Order: sequence, then structure tokens, then C-alpha cells
Amino acid sequence: MDSDTITQRMQWIGLTPPSNHHPWFDTMVFGLFWNLGDAIGSPNAGLFTYLLLQEVALAIGLSLGFVYLRRLGASRLVMWTLVVLAAVFPVFMSSAAVVSKDSLAVVFWLPALVLFIEVARTRGTVLRNAWVCWSGAAILTALIMTKKTNGYVVLLCVVIVAFVVTAAIRRRMLLGVAVVIGVTSFVWPSLVVPALGVSAGTSTDMMTIPVQQTARVAAEFGADIPSNERDAIDRMLRWEGLGDAYVPGRSDSVKGRWDDAAPLSDKLAYAQAWLAQGLRYPGTYISATAANTYEYFAPLTPVVFQLSLTLDRYVPFWESRAYEEVTIADIEAATTDVLFEPSMLDTTRSVMNDLYREFANATPLMSKAFYSSWVPLFVLTYALRRRSALHVLATTPALVSLAVLVASPVALPRYMLPSIMSAMFLIGLCLLPVSLAPRIKNRSPRRSAIRRRPAADQSSPPPLR
Repeated sequence: MDSDTITQRMQWIGLTPPSNHHPWFDTMVFGLFWNLGDAIGSPNAGLFTYLLLQEVALAIGLSLGFVYLRRLGASRLVMWTLVVLAAVFPVFMSSAAVVSKDSLAVVFWLPALVLFIEVARTRGTVLRNAWVCWSGAAILTALIMTKKTNGYVVLLCVVIVAFVVTAAIRRRMLLGVAVVIGVTSFVWPSLVVPALGVSAGTSTDMMTIPVQQTARVAAEFGADIPSNERDAIDRMLRWEGLGDAYVPGRSDSVKGRWDDAAPLSDKLAYAQAWLAQGLRYPGTYISATAANTYEYFAPLTPVVFQLSLTLDRYVPFWESRAYEEVTIADIEAATTDVLFEPSMLDTTRSVMNDLYREFANATPLMSKAFYSSWVPLFVLTYALRRRSALHVLATTPALVSLAVLVASPVALPRYMLPSIMSAMFLIGLCLLPVSLAPRIKNRSPRRSAIRRRPAADQSSPPPLR
């Protein structure tokens, strides 16, 4: 359990003001299991129950992906090789063992990816099946509700796949996705969440790239910045100490200075100063972004998930965010006193964690870059060389996720979970000679689908039923 999830626990039990900064939907899901643990007298038992269910759900999602590949023509050898890798390779084994919004959201990632590829492969005809439509809507709703940035991923992927979907189905598909995004990105956060007494989230996470660039310029050229630009930056990021707050690989200390409540005029003035500095210091801007994102592209750092429950160092932080009447003792009673690692497993835990770190540091296939950029870019290159439109489209979700990673505040392994879970599936898809279904030229797609079934194309199985 990471510090963000403990922050959600503090909100759930009433020690800190509730906020939708970390999705309140996730807080409610976690809260059910925190309540279960309190009811049976063991918060650890509630946590363990949640993790078991999360791992089962993730295994079902992986199984769906492998069964789908098998249906598309993957040999038993290919399928079982992927299954074994997913079951025993450390990066997959440990990916679901953390309670966080990212781990919960990735449960719905592979089902959504399978849906995306099947919609593309069949040019949308699979959406004539009402069960597929309703299941797809539920999957996309859960995907966005559990992690807000997934809304951007879904929107971009749907816009792209719309170009290959037949016209009549395209309209219905876009309407359905518009309803899902409207409910998850507008109705829920703007109407339902405030009605529950939960404050709105902030837009600071979207500002990582520009604020890091501004802070880097302040650190290197602070004395040369014109007064009008300093004033514009000061109203949004507090100029005093901005350069000292800059940390190359993590934007939290800088974006935490962002005044989300500032008027639009101040934000526009900052944007103008940011553009002006970008023209004067393009190399500094590039360096600032590279320092925050190089781990996604260079095989220098391994994927090492949180391997221990370290809560002590965050207690002062949680106390600073709590209500005035809440003491450090109250914070400890809700965290360090009740959430702990059983001492009887100390030796086993230490040995396994050390083995994991040694393996991760020694194995290129455990690097962050391999999953976040190398696999999708390899599959894209392979697809372009093969001139396979379907395989190119299949990389869209992974590439959009990579763009989201580049805009994230720090290169944490849990942010890469969608890329990790997609990797084996995309590699398996590369081994299959599948392609887009032929376009239906008849104006009545329903009758045309009945009369013209592309039986001659043995590489394209019929739509899912």
C-alpha cells in the first residue's frame, strides 16, 4: 500500500478532508475492505482480502487476452508460453500486489484492449451484439472511474478506431462512448461527488511538463528573467524559491506550488510567459522534460514495485493534511499501529525482496523502458513493415498510455501497469496473421453482413458472440 492510498484511507475514516484528487470511486472501493477489516478486528485481513480479489480479477483479464489470441489462431505453444511468462515472470507476479488506483484500474485494461482490437478487426460489426455493447460500456466506465487519465486514453483510442468502423455503427459507437465519458468525466465528478461532500480534484497533475520546464529555467537563468514574466510565474507558482524546488526526476514539489484556484487571466499570463521562455531556452525545456521521462525510453532503471509497507516517514505529512483536532497519535492509530508486516515472515520477505531486486537489476526484460516504449514501438515498426493496419491500430492504446506517462509527475512502476499488462498480448498478436475485415459497401450494413460473410479470409475469424 503506497502513501497515496493511505491518504485515501485517512479521508475515508474522517481524519482528513475528503477529496477527489485521488479518485473517490477508488476510495469507496478500498473503503469497503477497510470497513471489513475493522469489522473483523484486523485491517490487515481486509487488505489481504482486497489483494486476493484484485489478483484473481487481473488473472481473469490476462486469461481473456490469451483466450482471445487463441481464438484468432495462436498455437497452443504460443499461448502456453505467454501464460507461463505471465504466471512466473516477476514483473507480472508482483504487479497486482499493491493497493493503489493504478492496480485497480489495470484490472479493466486488458478487457478494454481486447474490445478495442475486436472492434477494429471487425470494423465495428461486433457491436451489433447487445451483450458486447453493454459489457464494453461497463468496462470503459470502470476503467475511467478508477483512474481519471484513462478518460483521455479512451477518447483518443475511440476517435482513431472510428476511422475504420462502418458508418452506421460509427455513429452508435461514438454516441455510446460520449455517454460513458459524460457520466464518468462530468456527471460523476461535477454532480455526484460534490453531493457526497467530497471536494473536487485539481488539475495540477496535467501541468507536470510546463511547470518542470519553468522551474528548470528559474534554477538556471533566474536572474535573467524579465520582471513581467517573473510576476506572471509568481502568481501561479510563487517565484521565490521556485528554482530551489526543482527536482529533475520528480515534479511533485513544483506542481504542488501551482495555484489551481487562480483566475483565468493569471493562467493565460503564465502560458504567455511559458511560451516566451520556450523560445529563448528550447534546450532547457527539452532537458527538463528528458530528465523527467528518460526512464521510459532508456533501459537504465528496473521495474521494482513497492516491496514493503513503510508508513512511518509519511506520518508528519498526513498530520499536516488532517483536520486541526487530529493528532499524530490519531494518525498512527489508523496506520502504523494497525497496518504492519507480520514479523514471522520477515526472513522470507527479506530473501524474496532481495532476489527480486537482484533479478530486476540484472535482466534487461525488467527495465521500465522495455514495457513502456520498446514493446509498443517494436510492434508498431513490425506492423508498418508488414503493412498491417490492424497491428498498427493495436498499438494505439499502448502509445497513448506512453504519452500519458510522459506527462506524469514521476516514473513510478505502478504508472506503467497498463504497458506491462499489454506487453505479452501485443507480442502474441504480432505472431498472428490477422487483418481488418473487408469494408462493407452495401448501404444496409445489417443485410450486407448477412449476405456477404467474408468466408474466404481464413485469417479473420467471425466477430465475438
